Amino acid sequence: MRQLLLSAAALCLLAVLSSCTHHLDAEDERIVIEPSAQNMLAITDLAIGEINGGFQRVTLTASNRMSHAYHFEYNVQWFRDDNTPIESILTRPERFTLDPGAAIFIKFVSPSPEATTFKAQFRCLD
Repeated sequence: MRQLLLSAAALCLLAVLSSCTHHLDAEDERIVIEPSAQNMLAITDLAIGEINGGFQRVTLTASNRMSHAYHFEYNVQWFRDDNTPIESILTRPERFTLDPGAAIFIKFVSPSPEATTFKAQFRCLD
């Protein structure tokens, strides 16, 4: 009986979590890879979900397609329904390095519940 209850609870949790996350195509216009990095960087597994308090959470995977290590940078700008930007310290650039063929999991959260969309821009620093 205990095992049945645990299984039912796990299924309920899975249903709730999957209803909060919407997977999108990585070619989404909210993801911008500057031309100088397009051959080097791949963005995959883009997912958007809502967390407590109405904040948006975005997760994605960035992969180095090349046979050399590269340094990259990204910044995220969040917008309200009327497309006005939300100013925040969270819009500062974040840097990362990817070894050949390596990938990194990136997560960012909206600065306020009024944020409804975003634009993430990636560029190569090398």
